[in-house]
Amino acid sequence: STGSVYAFCRKFSYACSTVCDRIEEKLMNAHEICTDATPIKVNGKQTFIRNFSTEKEVLYLGCDKKDLPTLEQMRIYKEFTGIFTHDHETAIYHFGTGHGECNVHLERYLLKNTEETGNGWSRQMSGFLKGMNHARKALKQSGTSSFAPEQLKRYSTRYDEIIAKGLEQNKHTKGRIAKKEEKTLLNRLKKYKANHLLFLYDFRVHFSNNISEKDLRICKNRQKMAGGFRTAEGRKMYCEIMSFIETIKRRGLNIFQSIIDLMNGTPVIE
Repeated sequence: STGSVYAFCRKFSYACSTVCDRIEEKLMNAHEICTDATPIKVNGKQTFIRNFSTEKEVLYLGCDKKDLPTLEQMRIYKEFTGIFTHDHETAIYHFGTGHGECNVHLERYLLKNTEETGNGWSRQMSGFLKGMNHARKALKQSGTSSFAPEQLKRYSTRYDEIIAKGLEQNKHTKGRIAKKEEKTLLNRLKKYKANHLLFLYDFRVHFSNNISEKDLRICKNRQKMAGGFRTAEGRKMYCEIMSFIETIKRRGLNIFQSIIDLMNGTPVIE
């Protein structure tokens, strides 16, 4: 019956909640956490599921808003002392000790600008970012852990040159809205230069937060199929269960056997 299924899910989520505490502790000791959020309905009202991802752990948490007061209530934001990589959520800049901007997310804005204005600087910046990421991957594969200082200086100078070119082209951009949006994008690139280029200076930082976005797809698919949750408690149960399952998958463990071990009280994630 529906009641029996719900009772099992509640029991399962309660068992997963203890594992979620351990996952959170693992995340606290990470050098970098990729984070993102997706809208989800709870009793017809828009809320959010936010996730925190590394190469070995995934944690999902429900929240009603994306603003600073809501984030301040999450322990992982308040106490984490590493780097957050995200989609330019300015509220997250109040937490952690460093921030990386998702450059794949930025590329979408650059493509939009190229299509709307016809200016070449945004296409050049997109290609420049991809080229730097490709160069970093090549160095990592060769066992090198950093760029030479002179190479970093050349990258930094070229970045500034493209922005200067963009500011000059923006003076002649047609269309009031397109001109304003382009100027906003250029100002963002200039102000958050260190964050967009952090992946060059620290090879442990991701070029984007795609790992986090991929982990949120299951939540988006559930929203499409089920239409949301009836209660916040149901959202919480879902987050606890999926945190356990996705972390198990991330570590290459057998899901079915891990669930059996969990329900039998055997430690699964140490």
